[in-house]
Amino acid sequence: MRKILTAIFILAMANSPFTALPSSADEDKSVSSGAANQAREYYFLHVNGKGMPVKHVLINGVNVLGGSVISLTMPINITKALKSGLNDMKVKFVSHDKEGLITIVERRKDGPEKHEVLRMALEPNASNGAEVEKELVFNVDPAPEPPEKIELTQDDRQKLFGLVESYYAALKKKNPSKLRALYQPALTQEKRIFPEGADFFSKVLEKEIVLLKRKDVKMGSFDSNEIMLEQEGDKIKALRKDRKPMMESNEVDVNVDTMLAEVPSGPKKTAKSASSKMSAKQRLVTTTLLFKRIDGQWRVALPRGV
Repeated sequence: MRKILTAIFILAMANSPFTALPSSADEDKSVSSGAANQAREYYFLHVNGKGMPVKHVLINGVNVLGGSVISLTMPINITKALKSGLNDMKVKFVSHDKEGLITIVERRKDGPEKHEVLRMALEPNASNGAEVEKELVFNVDPAPEPPEKIELTQDDRQKLFGLVESYYAALKKKNPSKLRALYQPALTQEKRIFPEGADFFSKVLEKEIVLLKRKDVKMGSFDSNEIMLEQEGDKIKALRKDRKPMMESNEVDVNVDTMLAEVPSGPKKTAKSASSKMSAKQRLVTTTLLFKRIDGQWRVALPRGV
């Protein structure tokens, strides 16, 4: 009999585990920060079922998965990878012997209103254990507009730095209500396009708050003079000039649930499992903060948000 130990760690980080993906701005265009710059349509990739694994999904040569996966628990926003006209999608995979694999490209509008653009459905064991790549082409017309250059006024900068200070104060004073309020406008907007992402971020935020409320968690010092602002896609990013974390707490020991599963060697034996506890080091870390105009006002934005 052999034993498999599986531990799942959810690290509470004040910037959340989402990573904002940069996109190049059109340098020939500029817009005052008072103008709304929101794409009216967004495109998402679904990978349902299972692959063993799905090695990559290339959209116009870009691997939008980032690495190999078995399946996706929620769709990925692929809007920035698309171009006007014909777009190429290549899926490399090894089939699961019992579950099929369905890859879908979906267009969304406010609501969310959903429309399926492309579907590739494969039966279980379609590749017969071999690594296979399938290619499909789909049309996007018109393509989403690239973000325009954002020209910040002095008033804009004051408001953005004020939001950074408010965010740090919420952490320093252990004020969960203030932290939730800072993200609420962005969460409300996200739910109209990408409710799956909004729900996931809300869960992550609540896990961060559990860590924040611990008496032994203390935020380190913060110097706003070390912060700079730069554009990232259609958002403004705040970060330290030396690229180090803007805000971080001390490390604390946290008990993490684990699952110990006993997998029997014989076919007729039943697997047994037992929960146990193990300790892990955790801390709150904010490396960057993102901001965008929502209903005419600067708000804290969600990483990877629409």
